[in-house]
Amino acid sequence: MTLSFNLPPEYTSHNLSTEIHRPHWNLKKLKKLDCSGRYDSAFKNGTTSLVAQSDDDTDETMLMDMDAASTYIEQYSSALCQAIYDSLDEICGKKDTNSGVFLKQFWTTEMTSAFKRKQFYFKKWRKANGLNCLKYWLKHQETGALLQRLIQQRRRETWKQFCSKMATGEYTKAIARFSRIRKNRTIKPSFSPEPGINRAPADVMADHLKDIFAGQLLTSTPDLDSSPTL
Repeated sequence: MTLSFNLPPEYTSHNLSTEIHRPHWNLKKLKKLDCSGRYDSAFKNGTTSLVAQSDDDTDETMLMDMDAASTYIEQYSSALCQAIYDSLDEICGKKDTNSGVFLKQFWTTEMTSAFKRKQFYFKKWRKANGLNCLKYWLKHQETGALLQRLIQQRRRETWKQFCSKMATGEYTKAIARFSRIRKNRTIKPSFSPEPGINRAPADVMADHLKDIFAGQLLTSTPDLDSSPTL
């Protein structure tokens, strides 16, 4: 008696994206009450059908099956995230950043492949049962450690490239980058008086400091020049 079977390949890269996209939104707009209110309305409108569908499709017999429950949770999570993304696109709008150019220059083909394998094994581990859970978890940890080594190696390479450019006298880009980092890290203090005050903020702050340092809040102290009594 002979037994033969074929196993599916553990990892295939033909259906995986070769680039890593990280969207950025103008989240500071949500500090305004009108924008936050419109975002709440957009999110509620985007999740109305999702909530109704979850109430209709939820079945105890379906959730007893591990595969069906896992598929249901992933689909629901994807739909919920998509509703958040759509609401942010509509209200906040995406923000243009220069990090994409830097990431494309920093990430190599080998690093991207390791990252995709790490994500692939993580998804396989979530759906695995029995000993396959241990198998895919170990592969996930191995690829994660490999990715960390590649990132550290790439950081050393980019640092050496930066030092060599500085040694050859290419200061323009370096000074511009340092200025941008310093500008982003600088904290700009601001003061605004209460809504009912029509005076200039500088005058309000000056009067406030004058009252604080006038000495009215200090407790009375004995005269230091007086000689102590024996």
